[in-house]
Amino acid sequence: LVMVGDGLIHGAVYSDAKEGNSYNFYKMLSEMKPIISSYDLAFYNQESILGGSELGLSSYPRFNSPYEVGDAFLDAGFNLVSLANNHTLDRGEVAIRNSLNYWKNKDAYTAGSYESDDTRNRILIKEKNGIRYALLAYTCWTNGLNVPNGKAYLLNRYDDELVKKDIESVRDKVDLLMVSMHFGDEYSLTPSSEQKRIANYLSDLGVDIIIGHHPHVVQPIDFINNTLVIYSL
Repeated sequence: LVMVGDGLIHGAVYSDAKEGNSYNFYKMLSEMKPIISSYDLAFYNQESILGGSELGLSSYPRFNSPYEVGDAFLDAGFNLVSLANNHTLDRGEVAIRNSLNYWKNKDAYTAGSYESDDTRNRILIKEKNGIRYALLAYTCWTNGLNVPNGKAYLLNRYDDELVKKDIESVRDKVDLLMVSMHFGDEYSLTPSSEQKRIANYLSDLGVDIIIGHHPHVVQPIDFINNTLVIYSL
């Protein structure tokens, strides 16, 4: 298992990738590909929504990225993808559904954003080398944006009771349970008290690995009981 943090595509990045009427991000990941593709599982957080060029690409403060970003990450070997972060709602429901349609038939395990209550509640279990695993993903931040009424399944916002229910529904069915957490304070090199509280809570619920991101800087790695806690990649 290898993990990297936030795939956040600013305007300068997709401008550099532009080739005619499409985009080529493969070259940007070419030196990572031999490393990433050598692992069975490779995680990243797709922070800017893949709403596609048809919606109009955008950068800070409300991002929208072309589908070709996902193509490059998949080609590099990434196959675990968090879709829950503070930019998921940037371009509304249409962009989220475009993103979900993009990922639907790809060879990747996505978590944190879903097309219905049914798909959200049906937690996917996969197996590799005889090890059964599952990935859950949540965000503590939405930049003040709210999911449409009655459509909370579009984005997993962190809530103690929701997370407890999800974990209890899958814990005894897998050998490895990973939780992706978009939490903490941007550019803080140390975990906040809330990050530590959540990490302890998830550990008590039996999570094996907490994969943290959002601060855009590296924070410490810790063990809480038997839980590996990566506060921020």
